[in-house]
Amino acid sequence: MAKESGVGLGPSGYVEGGGLLDNVDVVWDKVRFEMFNYGGRSASAVPALKVDMKLEDGSTVEQYFSAGSAADWAPSSDGTKLVSIGNARGINKGCNMAILIGSLIEAGFPEDKISDDCTVFEGLQAHVVRVKAPERKGIVRQPRADGREYEQTNLVVDKIHKLPWDKGSGKKASGTGSAPEAGDDDFEEKMFGIVMEILSEADGPVDKKKLSSLVFAKMKGDKDRNKGSQIAFKDDFLSSGPWNFDGEKVKL
Repeated sequence: MAKESGVGLGPSGYVEGGGLLDNVDVVWDKVRFEMFNYGGRSASAVPALKVDMKLEDGSTVEQYFSAGSAADWAPSSDGTKLVSIGNARGINKGCNMAILIGSLIEAGFPEDKISDDCTVFEGLQAHVVRVKAPERKGIVRQPRADGREYEQTNLVVDKIHKLPWDKGSGKKASGTGSAPEAGDDDFEEKMFGIVMEILSEADGPVDKKKLSSLVFAKMKGDKDRNKGSQIAFKDDFLSSGPWNFDGEKVKL
Protein backbone atom coordinates (compact mmCIF):
# COMPACT_ATOMS: atom_id res chain seq x y z
CA MET A 1 0.00 0.00 0.00
CA ALA A 2 1.34 3.45 -0.90
CA LYS A 3 2.55 5.56 1.98
CA GLU A 4 0.12 8.32 2.86
CA SER A 5 1.45 11.86 3.03
CA GLY A 6 -0.07 14.24 5.55
CA VAL A 7 -0.19 18.01 5.85
CA GLY A 8 2.57 19.64 7.89
CA LEU A 9 1.38 20.40 11.43
CA GLY A 10 3.76 23.31 12.13
CA PRO A 11 2.67 26.97 11.95
CA SER A 12 4.74 27.60 8.82
CA GLY A 13 2.14 25.56 6.94
CA TYR A 14 -0.95 27.30 8.37
CA VAL A 15 -3.18 29.53 6.27
CA GLU A 16 -5.65 32.30 7.21
CA GLY A 17 -8.85 31.53 7.28
CA GLY A 18 -14.48 16.18 26.89
CA GLY A 19 -14.38 17.53 30.36
CA LEU A 20 -13.18 21.11 30.72
CA LEU A 21 -9.60 20.73 31.87
CA ASP A 22 -8.04 23.90 33.25
CA ASN A 23 -4.90 24.79 35.19
CA VAL A 24 -3.57 21.23 35.51
CA ASP A 25 -0.42 19.25 34.75
CA VAL A 26 -0.88 16.55 32.13
CA VAL A 27 1.03 13.96 30.14
CA TRP A 28 0.16 13.69 26.45
CA ASP A 29 -0.28 9.93 26.28
CA LYS A 30 -1.69 8.89 22.89
CA VAL A 31 -2.13 11.44 20.08
CA ARG A 32 -4.09 10.61 16.92
CA PHE A 33 -6.34 12.20 14.30
CA GLU A 34 -9.98 11.09 14.39
CA MET A 35 -13.36 12.22 13.12
CA PHE A 36 -15.25 13.95 15.95
CA ASN A 37 -18.96 14.78 16.25
CA TYR A 38 -18.70 16.79 19.48
CA GLY A 39 -19.84 13.94 21.69
CA GLY A 40 -22.96 13.32 19.62
CA ARG A 41 -24.06 16.97 19.70
CA SER A 42 -23.46 17.38 15.97
CA ALA A 43 -25.08 15.54 13.08
CA SER A 44 -21.81 15.60 11.16
CA ALA A 45 -18.24 14.92 12.19
CA VAL A 46 -15.10 16.97 11.63
CA PRO A 47 -11.44 15.93 11.60
CA ALA A 48 -9.80 16.57 14.94
CA LEU A 49 -6.59 15.99 16.85
CA LYS A 50 -7.40 13.70 19.76
CA VAL A 51 -5.04 13.88 22.74
CA ASP A 52 -5.36 11.44 25.63
CA MET A 53 -4.20 13.56 28.57
CA LYS A 54 -3.13 11.70 31.67
CA LEU A 55 -3.80 13.53 34.94
CA GLU A 56 -2.02 13.51 38.30
CA ASP A 57 -4.44 10.94 39.74
CA GLY A 58 -3.68 8.49 36.92
CA SER A 59 -6.96 9.03 35.08
CA THR A 60 -7.05 9.94 31.40
CA VAL A 61 -9.22 12.58 29.74
CA GLU A 62 -9.78 12.64 25.98
CA GLN A 63 -9.42 16.09 24.47
CA TYR A 64 -10.38 16.90 20.87
CA PHE A 65 -9.09 19.86 18.87
CA SER A 66 -10.89 20.55 15.59
CA ALA A 67 -8.58 20.66 12.58
CA GLY A 68 -10.77 22.01 9.79
CA SER A 69 -13.53 20.91 7.46
CA ALA A 70 -14.45 17.31 6.67
CA ALA A 71 -14.60 18.40 3.02
CA ASP A 72 -10.89 19.24 3.11
CA TRP A 73 -9.25 16.85 5.58
CA ALA A 74 -9.42 13.27 6.82
CA PRO A 75 -7.30 11.18 9.21
CA SER A 76 -4.80 8.82 7.60
CA SER A 77 -5.52 5.11 7.94
CA ASP A 78 -3.34 4.85 11.06
CA GLY A 79 -4.50 8.19 12.48
CA THR A 80 -1.00 9.65 12.70
CA LYS A 81 -1.50 12.21 9.91
CA LEU A 82 -4.08 14.60 8.50
CA VAL A 83 -4.56 13.97 4.79
CA SER A 84 -5.90 16.47 2.26
CA ILE A 85 -9.02 15.25 0.44
CA GLY A 86 -10.22 18.63 -0.84
CA ASN A 87 -8.83 21.92 -2.06
CA ALA A 88 -7.18 23.12 1.17
CA ARG A 89 -3.41 22.79 1.33
CA GLY A 90 -2.70 24.34 4.74
CA ILE A 91 -4.26 24.26 8.19
CA ASN A 92 -6.42 27.26 9.04
CA LYS A 93 -4.78 29.43 11.70
CA GLY A 94 -8.06 29.85 13.53
CA CYS A 95 -8.88 26.19 14.14
CA ASN A 96 -8.51 24.79 17.64
CA MET A 97 -5.63 22.49 16.69
CA ALA A 98 -3.64 25.40 15.25
CA ILE A 99 -4.20 27.42 18.42
CA LEU A 100 -3.05 24.47 20.55
CA ILE A 101 0.13 23.84 18.55
CA GLY A 102 0.86 27.57 18.44
CA SER A 103 0.75 27.64 22.25
CA LEU A 104 3.10 24.65 22.36
CA ILE A 105 5.70 26.48 20.29
CA GLU A 106 5.35 29.64 22.39
CA ALA A 107 6.02 27.47 25.46
CA GLY A 108 9.25 26.16 23.94
CA PHE A 109 8.41 23.14 21.76
CA PRO A 110 10.91 23.24 18.85
CA GLU A 111 9.02 23.95 15.63
CA ASP A 112 11.55 22.07 13.53
CA LYS A 113 10.58 18.87 15.36
CA ILE A 114 7.02 19.16 14.02
CA SER A 115 6.35 17.52 10.65
CA ASP A 116 3.13 15.77 9.59
CA ASP A 117 3.18 13.00 12.22
CA CYS A 118 1.23 13.87 15.36
CA THR A 119 2.90 11.14 17.43
CA VAL A 120 5.86 13.52 17.92
CA PHE A 121 3.84 15.01 20.79
CA GLU A 122 3.39 11.74 22.68
CA GLY A 123 5.15 11.83 26.04
CA LEU A 124 4.99 15.62 26.37
CA GLN A 125 4.58 16.72 29.97
CA ALA A 126 3.02 20.14 30.33
CA HIS A 127 0.71 22.49 32.17
CA VAL A 128 -2.52 23.40 30.39
CA VAL A 129 -4.94 26.27 30.92
CA ARG A 130 -8.06 27.65 29.27
CA VAL A 131 -8.05 30.98 27.45
CA LYS A 132 -10.79 32.95 25.76
CA ALA A 133 -11.44 31.64 22.26
CA PRO A 134 -10.97 34.05 19.34
CA GLU A 135 -14.09 35.45 17.70
CA ARG A 136 -14.95 33.58 14.53
CA LYS A 137 -17.01 35.51 12.00
CA GLY A 138 -19.89 33.63 10.43
CA ILE A 139 -20.09 31.05 13.21
CA VAL A 140 -23.51 30.86 14.87
CA ARG A 141 -23.46 29.15 18.24
CA GLN A 142 -26.34 26.87 19.07
CA PRO A 143 -28.05 27.87 22.33
CA ARG A 144 -27.70 25.54 25.29
CA ALA A 145 -30.68 23.46 26.33
CA ASP A 146 -30.77 25.29 29.67
CA GLY A 147 -30.64 28.69 27.96
CA ARG A 148 -27.45 29.78 29.69
CA GLU A 149 -24.75 31.80 27.98
CA TYR A 150 -21.14 30.74 28.43
CA GLU A 151 -17.77 31.94 27.25
CA GLN A 152 -16.06 29.96 24.52
CA THR A 153 -12.57 28.86 25.57
CA ASN A 154 -9.61 27.00 24.14
CA LEU A 155 -7.33 24.61 26.02
CA VAL A 156 -3.70 25.63 25.48
CA VAL A 157 -0.26 24.85 26.87
CA ASP A 158 1.32 27.62 28.94
CA LYS A 159 4.32 25.69 30.29
CA ILE A 160 6.31 22.65 29.19
CA HIS A 161 7.73 20.53 32.00
CA LYS A 162 9.44 17.95 29.82
CA LEU A 163 9.76 17.37 26.09
CA PRO A 164 8.95 13.86 24.76
CA TRP A 165 12.56 12.99 23.96
CA ASP A 166 14.12 14.37 27.16
CA LYS A 167 15.34 11.98 29.84
CA GLY A 168 15.11 12.39 33.57
CA SER A 169 12.22 13.35 35.80
CA GLY A 170 11.13 16.26 37.91
CA LYS A 171 7.76 17.61 38.97
CA LYS A 172 5.36 14.71 39.29
CA ALA A 173 2.00 14.41 37.52
CA SER A 174 1.76 10.66 37.02
CA GLY A 175 5.26 10.73 35.63
CA THR A 176 5.31 14.41 34.66
CA GLY A 177 8.78 15.94 34.85
CA SER A 178 9.81 19.56 34.97
CA ALA A 179 12.00 21.15 32.34
CA PRO A 180 15.67 20.60 33.05
CA GLU A 181 17.25 23.30 35.14
CA ALA A 182 20.40 25.12 34.16
CA GLY A 183 22.33 22.46 36.08
CA ASP A 184 25.60 24.25 36.70
CA ASP A 185 27.27 27.64 36.61
CA ASP A 186 29.06 26.94 33.34
CA PHE A 187 25.83 26.20 31.51
CA GLU A 188 24.13 29.26 32.96
CA GLU A 189 27.03 31.48 31.90
CA LYS A 190 26.84 29.95 28.44
CA MET A 191 23.14 30.75 28.23
CA PHE A 192 23.72 34.29 29.47
CA GLY A 193 26.13 34.79 26.59
CA ILE A 194 23.72 33.37 24.00
CA VAL A 195 20.82 35.51 25.19
CA MET A 196 23.02 38.62 25.33
CA GLU A 197 24.08 37.94 21.74
CA ILE A 198 20.44 37.66 20.66
CA LEU A 199 19.52 40.88 22.48
CA SER A 200 22.44 42.77 20.97
CA GLU A 201 21.29 41.72 17.48
CA ALA A 202 17.64 42.58 18.13
CA ASP A 203 16.10 45.90 17.21
CA GLY A 204 14.62 46.64 20.62
CA PRO A 205 13.11 44.44 23.35
CA VAL A 206 12.49 40.74 22.66
CA ASP A 207 9.18 39.14 23.65
CA LYS A 208 9.66 36.32 26.18
CA LYS A 209 7.46 34.08 24.04
CA LYS A 210 9.79 34.53 21.06
CA LEU A 211 13.09 34.27 22.93
CA SER A 212 12.91 30.49 23.30
CA SER A 213 12.68 29.94 19.53
CA LEU A 214 15.46 32.48 18.92
CA VAL A 215 17.69 30.60 21.35
CA PHE A 216 16.81 27.32 19.63
CA ALA A 217 17.83 28.78 16.26
CA LYS A 218 21.02 30.32 17.67
CA MET A 219 22.09 26.98 19.22
CA LYS A 220 21.83 24.97 16.00
CA GLY A 221 24.18 21.98 16.21
CA ASP A 222 24.63 22.34 19.99
CA LYS A 223 23.90 19.19 22.03
CA ASP A 224 22.20 21.36 24.68
CA ARG A 225 19.91 23.04 22.14
CA ASN A 226 16.60 21.73 23.53
CA LYS A 227 17.68 22.31 27.12
CA GLY A 228 18.73 25.86 26.28
CA SER A 229 15.45 26.75 24.56
CA GLN A 230 13.51 25.59 27.63
CA ILE A 231 15.72 27.46 30.09
CA ALA A 232 15.28 30.64 28.05
CA PHE A 233 11.53 30.52 28.74
CA LYS A 234 11.83 30.26 32.52
CA ASP A 235 11.17 33.37 34.61
CA ASP A 236 13.79 32.50 37.22
CA PHE A 237 16.51 32.37 34.55
CA LEU A 238 15.31 35.55 32.81
CA SER A 239 15.16 37.38 36.13
CA SER A 240 18.78 36.51 36.99
CA GLY A 241 20.56 37.57 33.80
CA PRO A 242 22.53 40.74 32.97
CA TRP A 243 19.55 42.35 31.20
CA ASN A 244 16.17 43.83 32.04
CA PHE A 245 13.12 41.55 32.26
CA ASP A 246 9.64 42.87 33.11
CA GLY A 247 7.82 39.56 32.97
CA GLU A 248 6.92 39.93 29.30
CA LYS A 249 9.91 41.35 27.45
CA VAL A 250 13.69 41.08 27.71
CA LYS A 251 15.97 43.99 26.79
CA LEU A 252 19.50 45.23 27.28
